[in-house]
Amino acid sequence: MSTVTNELPQTYQEDLEQFEISDALTRGVSDRIDFWTELLENLETYYLDPETCKVEWLDTLARWAGWGESWDSSVSELIKRKLLKNTSYIWRNRGNRDILPFLFSIYGLNATLKPQTGIILGVSTIPAYFASDPFSYLIKVPPSYTVGSPEYLLILRLLKQFAPCWVYFIIDNS
Repeated sequence: MSTVTNELPQTYQEDLEQFEISDALTRGVSDRIDFWTELLENLETYYLDPETCKVEWLDTLARWAGWGESWDSSVSELIKRKLLKNTSYIWRNRGNRDILPFLFSIYGLNATLKPQTGIILGVSTIPAYFASDPFSYLIKVPPSYTVGSPEYLLILRLLKQFAPCWVYFIIDNS
């Protein structure tokens, strides 16, 4: 029984001949109503939730979430979903050194971030050399991350977009 037929007077539903006529006349409209009803009931799942939305909507969600030119539409679906799911955390921590290891893990990069010199409260042991630069970090990567490799270029892009501007980074692939 179609959606529209349910709304017709009882006589169209009980009399088999009347039902067949009313169903034939309303089937097309009823199918469209059912389609749009299902679509609206699942709007969030199909289009707004980064974990479940259709793949073709991920780039649109990224624009809506404020990624702008920081978004790389060529990365895999899995990475896109992880980035979108963690958008709030990523933007809230942009410019914080802790965001870099988080992004390295999302992109599957084999890179570690370590302070090169200086003192970091709660991390450095005393005695420490106080005249050193506390804003210098070493990014340790495997030898395969050569200058110009996709991984190396991705690390540079992430540093440019998300790292604190006053911090100096050295990428070491030895």
